[in-house]
Amino acid sequence: SEAGNTKAEGCMIKVLIADDEPLARARIKRLLAAYEGCTIVGEASNGEQAIELCKQLQPDLVMLDINMPKQSGLEVAAELKQFSIPPAVMFLTAHSEHALTAFELAVDGYLVKPVSEQALAKAMAQLSKLNRTQVSPPENNYISYQLAGVIRRINIDEVVCCIAEQKYT
Repeated sequence: SEAGNTKAEGCMIKVLIADDEPLARARIKRLLAAYEGCTIVGEASNGEQAIELCKQLQPDLVMLDINMPKQSGLEVAAELKQFSIPPAVMFLTAHSEHALTAFELAVDGYLVKPVSEQALAKAMAQLSKLNRTQVSPPENNYISYQLAGVIRRINIDEVVCCIAEQKYT
């Protein structure tokens, strides 16, 4: 298909699919199969299971149904956003009325079921786009370290490598 030609070729991401409907999970798996480098690392059928699998598997992307037993997708997304490095969250839902709440949770995509190839392609392409806040250079272009009780610093551009030995780097 034409959508197959526009898919992100460099898509090297681990995906967890969380949906209480087995057919919906199967459809997303089929659609994601066209993306080279996308690996389905797990499937969850409820919100609690989704959280546990995220802790274990550390996916890059969680494709998340909103209406699930035990914990809703909205509750799961809110919990995932508390992770030190949270996965991207893309909602899959038959209900478009949750879009405002999804926006407030700063999710990374919102797909209405049944998910089309084109909608998924657009959402996946959006995932890979960086914005200025993600690539802005750091204000301090140096690393601070302590040596013999004295705090020193070195310009990041001068660092070739860091080596760790026991508790010292």
